[in-house]
Amino acid sequence: MNKKGYIRTLEAVIALVIIFTAIIFLLPKNKLPDGKAPHELENTANEILKAIQQNSDFRNGVLSINAVIVNDKISSTLPSFTPWTYAFTICEENEMDTCNNNYFGKEFNADGIQKDEFTSTLPSKDIYTKSVFLSKEDITDDEILEENPENIIIRIYFWEK
Repeated sequence: MNKKGYIRTLEAVIALVIIFTAIIFLLPKNKLPDGKAPHELENTANEILKAIQQNSDFRNGVLSINAVIVNDKISSTLPSFTPWTYAFTICEENEMDTCNNNYFGKEFNADGIQKDEFTSTLPSKDIYTKSVFLSKEDITDDEILEENPENIIIRIYFWEK
């Protein structure tokens, strides 16, 4: 019997196993998307939400559901070179799930668009959302809005251009 052929075959199989093991452990793995917003977008979105909470003009624009003021403030807060575009909606707390208010944003007309049209125009990309809950009473502002007794939620959507 010729045992040298079996040993060489076994050596080749062991060599292949070692090579494939080295390839699996040494090559970089593709990072799976984790659903988190990119760091620069997270910082920008947090800055916008902080401005909504602390800037009385911005806050009053949200509480009175004045989309023009809110859109101008968001546009001025976003850097001009940003690769992100946005849309937002402002709803009362008790109707957030059934809210039919228009969606406003950088690429929409001044009247905004309806919810159905908004969802159909969204790109097939990652869309990140941030929202903030505002109560009517602002202890930093002397003048409290009387015409809107409800609590307000503003939700901002960001996606890559």
